[in-house]
Amino acid sequence: FCLLAGDTAHVLFEQQFEPEDWDALTDRLFDGSISLVLHDAKPVCHALMRMGKEPKGIAFDTCLAAYLLDPTQGSYDLPRVALAYCNTELPEIDWEAGPSLLGDTEEALRSMAAHANAVRAIYQEAEAKLEEWGMHALYFDIELPLMHVLAEMEALGCAVAPDQLRAFGQTLDKRIAELVDEIYKDAGGEFNINSPRQLGEILF
Repeated sequence: FCLLAGDTAHVLFEQQFEPEDWDALTDRLFDGSISLVLHDAKPVCHALMRMGKEPKGIAFDTCLAAYLLDPTQGSYDLPRVALAYCNTELPEIDWEAGPSLLGDTEEALRSMAAHANAVRAIYQEAEAKLEEWGMHALYFDIELPLMHVLAEMEALGCAVAPDQLRAFGQTLDKRIAELVDEIYKDAGGEFNINSPRQLGEILF
C-alpha cells in the first residue's frame, strides 16, 4: 500500500508484517472509517472480496471519473491519465511483480509516492470537472455504486457456455454494425457515437 496524507507518503510492504497484522491493516483501511481515493478501484474491491472482505470507504475512483469525462479514450491506466491531467510522466512500476524490499527500496518508494501523488492531482481536477459539467449525481449516485456491484459480480462469477456466448456476441456485433449504418444515414454523415458531445449535437 502507498497512502498519501498531506505531504507524506506512507508505504507499507506486506513483507514487513506478520500475516495476521497485514490482514488487520487491510481490514482497517477498508472498514469505511477512512475516505479513500483510488485509481481503478474495481480490481482492488474484487481482490478484497475474494479474500472474504467487504471493502468500504472508497470515496472516489479517478479511473472511473476519467472514463466518464472522456469515454472515447482506449485506455485509462494511471500513467496515461496522469499525462493527460497533470502533464506528468510517471516512473514505471511492474505491478504484476509488485514493488519489493529486495530491490532498490528507495526507488520503489519514490515511484509509489509519485503514483499516489498523481492520483491526488487527478482527483482534484476530475472532481471539479464533474461538478462543472453537471455530472456529480451521475458519478456519485450511479457510476461509483455500480463499480462496487460489478466487482461483486466478478468476484462471484457465473458459469457460461463459451461457444454459445461467442455466437451471441457475433450476432450482437452484426446487429450493432447494422444500427450504426442506419444512424449514420439518418444523421447525414459519420460521427463518434461514443462521444456524448458529438451525439448531443446530432440529437439536438
